[in-house]
Amino acid sequence: MYLYDQLQNKVKSLESMSLKFRQQQEALSAQLQDFLVYKLEAQEALNKEKQDSMSRYGALSSQHKLLKNQHEDLKRQLQELRIQHASLQLSHQQVQEENSHKEALLRKKHEHELRNMQETLLKLKEDSRSLRRTQDVVHAKQLTMQMPEEEEEEEEEADPARDPNNQGEDEFEEAELEHPQTEGEQILSQQKETNLKGAGLENPLFPVTVPVGHQHAEEEYEEDQEIENDDNGGEVDEDLEVVQMKSVKKRGAAEERDSY
Repeated sequence: MYLYDQLQNKVKSLESMSLKFRQQQEALSAQLQDFLVYKLEAQEALNKEKQDSMSRYGALSSQHKLLKNQHEDLKRQLQELRIQHASLQLSHQQVQEENSHKEALLRKKHEHELRNMQETLLKLKEDSRSLRRTQDVVHAKQLTMQMPEEEEEEEEEADPARDPNNQGEDEFEEAELEHPQTEGEQILSQQKETNLKGAGLENPLFPVTVPVGHQHAEEEYEEDQEIENDDNGGEVDEDLEVVQMKSVKKRGAAEERDSY
């Protein structure tokens, strides 16, 4: 009996222990079930995030490749543009040097032409002044030669028996006999005859009206003389004034004879 009681007590204790272990097992099973559910949910979320990450990675990879290709294209274009810029800069420098050289040559040429034109202008002015002076000297010489002729003309007007057609030649021969010409006077007379022939005056002994061109030449000479006199301090050429006064008197006498 005693053993039986002990065995029953042991059986009861074992049953209580088995019940306790069963409860623990059920609790652990429930926890394991919850853990498995959580694991599945976590794995699904992880797979979803992984897929999203892979899709983003693929998009970024394709974008990276596209940008890389664009970068390579831009690098090639930049290299080509640098080469083109260097060639254009070199050609521009060459063109600039050529233009500067041409400009220098043209400037020298224009300066040389301008200098030659100025020299030619000065020479022409000097020739014009010398011709005007020669013309004035010839004109003065003509007036001095015609002064006795005017006196003879006055005598002939009083004496109509003399031939007026031979008057100029006789007076010219008498003037030559009375006033023999020197070598300088002969040169001046030749220049005078040449100038008078060019002006249409074949016989310088007859009083004629001065052409308009010669009047302009005398006016220009007077202007040049006034400028030279102003430059020389206002001195007046007395010989030129005498010549001009004689010329005015001669023209007045010629007009009176023409009126007769």
